[in-house]
Amino acid sequence: MLPADSEEPVVMFVSKEYISLACRLTEGAKGLRRLFYNSKTVPDAPGCMLKKYETRTRTNWQYECAKAFMNGDVTL
Repeated sequence: MLPADSEEPVVMFVSKEYISLACRLTEGAKGLRRLFYNSKTVPDAPGCMLKKYETRTRTNWQYECAKAFMNGDVTL
């Protein structure tokens, strides 16, 4: 759970099946919500800034993306 008074940005690495859940779980966040995705079509993620992560990996691409983000190889 996110603290109600937090204004920190939220960065999510989410497969298409969980995008709507991630949006609902973070809808009260006061900071920017940023979401990496890997689907062919741009997802419906109200209130989120979206960035497509390009990779050939189809299963568990989120781990690859999160690692690249933490290393500074991927930015928003």
